[in-house]
Amino acid sequence: MKILDLHTHILPGVDDGAATMADSIAMLQNAQASDVAAVVVTPHCNIPGFCQNYYDDGYLASLRALRAAAAQGAVPVQILAGMEVRVNDGLLPLLRDKKVLTLNGSRYLLTEFAPDAAPGYCSGMLRKIISLDYIPLIAHPERYACVWQRPECVDDWLALGCQMQLTGGSILGKFGFEAQRTALLLLERDWAACVASDAHGPRRRTNFLGDVYDYLCLHFSEDHARRLLWENPLRICQNDLL
Repeated sequence: MKILDLHTHILPGVDDGAATMADSIAMLQNAQASDVAAVVVTPHCNIPGFCQNYYDDGYLASLRALRAAAAQGAVPVQILAGMEVRVNDGLLPLLRDKKVLTLNGSRYLLTEFAPDAAPGYCSGMLRKIISLDYIPLIAHPERYACVWQRPECVDDWLALGCQMQLTGGSILGKFGFEAQRTALLLLERDWAACVASDAHGPRRRTNFLGDVYDYLCLHFSEDHARRLLWENPLRICQNDLL
């Protein structure tokens, strides 16, 4: 079983993920140990007061350095480019100016809302993003309060043409009861397109996804696990619309 991890904070020293290149390589080794064939680096982007991480020479230099270190360390995990983009009122000009990256150059934009974002605000911004010919892949919807309170708002977002990415740790209960309950509900209703690690380090919030694969096989099916962890992520990275 191969896995493609669409959401990782593995680029060193740019956000609250991997602090050093040694951390990044350890994370890649964790990925390799759980049959992850490729990862997308998705540093936090466009969060005022925290980190910007727009597409520029600094981003490209960090990406090249990580790929070189992985090659030197003989870690055979493919490293693809992307960002986890915070949705706020300043996002649309950045999209028009190509200051943020989609997942592997596809139309799929890994989008993140503030944890307490209102569903109406989310829907309005998603419509605007779609009007610019992007497809929002909404990161960890199971961790938003509005989805805990009214899971049907996800159905509204799907109707707009968005897709959903669940976090593996949520499925296993590592983000608390509400996140797990909501993640399992989204899985049961087949509202999730993919599952990713949202890994932040080699020892906490890791990108070891073997246990998530096992859980999905046990509680859903092997076909379901394969679709969420490999087939749909691959289609997203190849810009093959879901």
